[in-house]
Amino acid sequence: MLKNLIVRFFSFALILLFLWTLFFSTESFAVSPAAGLKPVIWLINASALLRLKKVPGASSLVKLAFDHSHTIVIIGKHSPLFLKRWKCQWALSFPSYHSFSSRMREEGISPRVKFILLDQESWRFTPKKEKLNPSIYVKKAVMLAHQFGLKLAAAPAVDLVNSELRKIRRFHLSRYSAFLNLKIPKKVGSYADLYEIQAQGSEMDPELYRSFVERASQQARQSNQNLIVLAGLSTNPNGQKVTAEMLYQDFKAVKSDVNGYWLNVPAGGPWCPRCGKPDLKVGIDFIKQVIEKIRPTHLK
Repeated sequence: MLKNLIVRFFSFALILLFLWTLFFSTESFAVSPAAGLKPVIWLINASALLRLKKVPGASSLVKLAFDHSHTIVIIGKHSPLFLKRWKCQWALSFPSYHSFSSRMREEGISPRVKFILLDQESWRFTPKKEKLNPSIYVKKAVMLAHQFGLKLAAAPAVDLVNSELRKIRRFHLSRYSAFLNLKIPKKVGSYADLYEIQAQGSEMDPELYRSFVERASQQARQSNQNLIVLAGLSTNPNGQKVTAEMLYQDFKAVKSDVNGYWLNVPAGGPWCPRCGKPDLKVGIDFIKQVIEKIRPTHLK
């Protein structure tokens, strides 16, 4: 009798351990988009976390939302001390394959870094040849990242279509339609481990945001069903005013299409000259809504 009870106890314990590993371990980070329960994956900049934490009374809220293994934090040259105690994964961001390869050749990176973010945009930090052929350099970046045991997150900006402006005007396409017509999500998604849809510029138009994210995610997964896909959200995209409710509605509208989100809290500077002052209140209020209404798996 006692022996049977002991066997049942350990069997039950092993089942619980298996379920915990399946849904809450770091390894479950790479679950297939078709899997059942999936935690929300967050991508966020360390400087954004630092700003949000400094809002009076918000420190514990920020920790609750982002201190887990399904958060990827983009660090700078010097990461905040609190991140060394958090469970999150670290990433380094580069605007081009050239800058990434130079860094690996000349300096190397911290062993805590698990992801490389390739943020190709129509700005002076991305060389013209990469703007014209982003997927070619994503492929090169993936190969280099994998050599060092790293994963590659690709985030080609919608403004990369600026090099195709003549075609856009000729066919009367919006830049979002042009981005999809150029098959950039499909080309990039076939190589990357993670693809981030820079849709934050459309978040003021809920239908445009939903449609663009849905079509981009579907296109990106055509040749890579296991691709992790995130959608971009911003507290002040290019300095435009948005509300926490707008962000939450966009968040909810595409939840079934993506694995998570890149929450941008941009400040003015050479990387985003039109962004202006970061709207921290919008960010905090949005995080509150997510926690209170959605209660993602990793926040329970």
